[in-house]
Amino acid sequence: MASNNDDLMELNILDDCLWSEGWEPDLIKDLAEEGIEFSTLLEMVHNPPRIPANALPVDPKTWTVTDPVTGRRRPPRLFEFLLLLLKNPDYQSFISFKDLSKGVFEIHEPEEVAYLWQQIKNRQATQDMTYDKLARAVRWYYKKGLMVKTNTKYTFQFSRELLQDIVADQPDDIARMNQS
Repeated sequence: MASNNDDLMELNILDDCLWSEGWEPDLIKDLAEEGIEFSTLLEMVHNPPRIPANALPVDPKTWTVTDPVTGRRRPPRLFEFLLLLLKNPDYQSFISFKDLSKGVFEIHEPEEVAYLWQQIKNRQATQDMTYDKLARAVRWYYKKGLMVKTNTKYTFQFSRELLQDIVADQPDDIARMNQS
């Protein structure tokens, strides 16, 4: 519980800030009244519970891409899947650009991204997709010139050529990604 007026004032400010970001009004004050310590409340705010990928509905049909050669809809290749994830604001806690102009991005929730990739590919296998398997598949793109090697774990980079193609094909999508 808030021990003094300073803590109470901080709780009110914290509540107002969280409410403006879409949290329930008076959530922090209500939790404080239930006896939760102020430091625990701050920890909850700074490290909110993450939403696991299996809690999000996944419909592989919504993850299709248009093939540039045939014009038909098809399941995405891995690099296309990563681009779709980066474009989708629902998955910003899983993956985000570190430097969009260079195509550098970081996977924050590697096992969740691997799980999503397994779902999108409708992968019927005896073993689950893991981050290690996903990363190994990404490394094949180095030889094809679609990705550039980075020396940081969970960080990848699209090639300059791929970025130019993406910008040329979908300038509106790239503009939205720059804003987020």
